[in-house]
Parts: sequence; structure tokens; C-alpha cells
Amino acid sequence: MNYLENVYVFAKSWLEKFRVNTNQFKLFLSDNFYDECDMLGFRMDNAEFFTKYGFADSDYLELAKIIEKVSDIQLLGSAIFARWHYFKSSTDEAAILKIENRIWFVLALGRLADLTKKKPNAFPQGIKQMRLTTNLISFGMRPNEGDEIEQQLMIDENGNVTFTGYNYHRSAIDYEKGRSKSEKIAADKAQNLLKVVSNYFFNQYTVKDVTDTGYWRLEMLGTDEIQLIILKDR
Repeated sequence: MNYLENVYVFAKSWLEKFRVNTNQFKLFLSDNFYDECDMLGFRMDNAEFFTKYGFADSDYLELAKIIEKVSDIQLLGSAIFARWHYFKSSTDEAAILKIENRIWFVLALGRLADLTKKKPNAFPQGIKQMRLTTNLISFGMRPNEGDEIEQQLMIDENGNVTFTGYNYHRSAIDYEKGRSKSEKIAADKAQNLLKVVSNYFFNQYTVKDVTDTGYWRLEMLGTDEIQLIILKDR
């Protein structure tokens, strides 16, 4: 199994354990949990999670508010590991069985399973075209007049490759087209690239949760539908 498959198995197996109503708290504090987290590279450190999400690191009500926003597997896995270690090292180990604590683990492990489960391929016949858009706009200071603020790279199954830059103008409703360049690559190479991209994004991939400016977005066009993948949002 690859890494994401291993994380998924870990999350699903412990999720089912935390869903079972039992008073056998030692089941949840087994050294197996430590060993699996350690193997997956999770750290017993929730400082970064707390910085980003506050008391969601320990309060299930707060976690429920933000859990769908969490997309960083390592960040979430480490928060789970740190929360587990808190109870493991506590003088009241049985506290892990309190309903509010079990709900926290169910929410966190459920999200971890969702992030790592295999995704169905929306384009069984392959994609025909893809467009990668990068945008540097932010919520802070405006760009200077005429600055290139967005770039688009388009590739289709016939090997047509087009790059276009768009410039910022305060008076314009949309960005103005700036530099552009078109190239041609072999159709078989283009088709192979599109296949690799499709397989990657519709199997398992990790979106790194970043909060700086701009975004990266990937659009994939099939025979009669389009799929948008947000690689990084603002």
C-alpha cells in the first residue's frame, strides 16, 4: 500500500473503535496507536493546529465548526496523535471514553479518512484538455497598474499548448490580456501527460493548506463535463 492508503486504513480502523460504546479505555490507549502514528510520520505536537484552529484541538464543538476546512493530512494526524498522548499520559486515562472526547476523535479520524480515501475518476475515458491558472491577487494592497497578476497554461489532447498572462487594470472589469505564447508538442506526449494528471487527481493526493496570497486552480475537461481542482486557495 502507498502512504495515503496506510493513513486511510489507520483512520478507518480507529474510527470504528471510537464509535463502539465500551468502557474498555485501555483499548484506545494501546501502544499500537502510538506505533501506527509514529510509522505514518505524525508528531505528538498540536501547536500548529492550535495556532490555525484554536480550541478545536481539544473541543469537539469547535472542531465540528472547522473540520471541513482541514485539508492538511500531516497537520490533522499530528493533532490526533497529540490529543491521544494527552490521555495516555493523564492520571485519568478513562477520560478518553467521555462522550465529548470520543466525539472529538470520531470527527478528526473521520475527516482523516475522507482526505485519504480513494477518489473515483470522473473521466473514465480520459481528459481532453486541462487549464492551470495561477493568480497573485490578495486581500491586502492592490497590484500596481499593468502588473501581470494571472497566468493560464492550457494543454489539449492534440498537443496544443498555450500560455497567457493577464495584467491588472483598476478601470477594467476583468484582467487585460498581456503576453501570450503558443507551442505544439507531440499528441501522444500530450495525451500521456493528461492521463497522468487525471490518474493523480482522481486517486489520492494531498492539498497543502496554505493561507498566503493568491491561488492555483486546475480545470480538467472531459467529453461532456469539467472538473475543477483547487490546488491552493487564498
